[in-house]
Amino acid sequence: MLRMREAIEKWMDSVLESGGIERLDDLHIDQINPIWKDRHFWLSGGLESLQLAIGVRDRKGLDLRIALAYSLQSGNKPLGVDFKDKKELSESFDWSPPSLYLFHIGREPWIEKKENTATGEMVVKVIEPSLFGEKASILECRYVEFLTAGSHEYSRSVFLVG
Repeated sequence: MLRMREAIEKWMDSVLESGGIERLDDLHIDQINPIWKDRHFWLSGGLESLQLAIGVRDRKGLDLRIALAYSLQSGNKPLGVDFKDKKELSESFDWSPPSLYLFHIGREPWIEKKENTATGEMVVKVIEPSLFGEKASILECRYVEFLTAGSHEYSRSVFLVG
């Protein structure tokens, strides 16, 4: 557990010192614990990594949001929220392990429009955090979908925010 906290703290320090918060430098959960490379652990490992990261942030007194992002399979047309429980969500994961992000409060990507969208339009839906179980530190959950610039595919992600 200590090694995982240290990996998260090292990442946070690096992101804050290097301007990585603006570049959206992330930390994949398999970099925190190698066992989490196995997609069967992505849901539970992601939630555990989020809880650990929130603890590190709070201990350091940082006024930032921590988000855990699950990348979902993309499509040639908008797919919307096509899952209703954790099992269906897990079946929608793409090839990339979930990752942690740091955001300035009020500058989360679903609030600020990012230039990496082809149309500048982004579909954002609120998802009930209880889908992930009773985690009091999850402040909000967002589904985000947009047409990626230079691509014909819609990128999709679920963000759990603490």
